[in-house]
Amino acid sequence: MNQTEWKKFNAARERFRHITKEIERSLPKLKKIQQKFADSRSGAKNAAYTVETPVVYNTALDDITINNEIKLILVADNPGQRTGRGEQALSCRTIGKNRAKIFPR
Repeated sequence: MNQTEWKKFNAARERFRHITKEIERSLPKLKKIQQKFADSRSGAKNAAYTVETPVVYNTALDDITINNEIKLILVADNPGQRTGRGEQALSCRTIGKNRAKIFPR
């Protein structure tokens, strides 16, 4: 990345870090609410699903430096614990449990 790209990426990353901390701080009951919702939808199929982290800032984003060339960062919802344990698609670097993917050039 050049200096301009790095500054923009770093600012976005820091803003994302701040937002996730702020959400977690301002909604202390979020995990309990998410667990209650998951339990209500689970039935026998997903009875063992446990909400581990209600709000996620993936620290693997901190591994990105000015020397990296990023073509695409895809941020998406966590598709579930079982999927996160499965094969990695598209031979990409996955951050966390399929929450974000960085595709190599």
